[in-house]
Amino acid sequence: MILSDQPEQGGSAATASSAHPSPKLRIALVTYDVKEGRVFGRYPPLHLCVLATNLARAGYEVRVFDYTGTHAGIDEYFREIRDFRPGMVGMSCFTPYVASLHRISTRLREAVPEAAMVIGGYHPTVLPVWTLDNMPQFDYGMQGECDHCVVELAEMIGGSRRMSKG
Repeated sequence: MILSDQPEQGGSAATASSAHPSPKLRIALVTYDVKEGRVFGRYPPLHLCVLATNLARAGYEVRVFDYTGTHAGIDEYFREIRDFRPGMVGMSCFTPYVASLHRISTRLREAVPEAAMVIGGYHPTVLPVWTLDNMPQFDYGMQGECDHCVVELAEMIGGSRRMSKG
């Protein structure tokens, strides 16, 4: 399923439907090592921080996992994410790094098989159908900025909203 802040671009709009809100999801927003061990600088994932802020304001427990931090390796990184016990995991993809994201996200899906996996960023914005068809580890794709519809998606995954075609 592809979601967007602009339903007219092919996305879906969320509508409230449940009188019984479920407990809030734990949400992990995850960066990955596009240089595969050759990280040359530390740049904060501001795009994920914006999403995290909106989700936290909506009452979700959110954590941004930044691979450029100090980790002994990818296995320790995945263990840290798994120990957080997220119900939703979000990742961003830039087209030049789609192969790296595919490898990392496939392994991450194995580490947190119960979590809903969400992909956003430039690649799924431009190639939404290709992205979900070729990366089945993701349950949802998001188009555009998604600053607001990410909250609606979390509500839908958590059971307090239903999706309807917009």
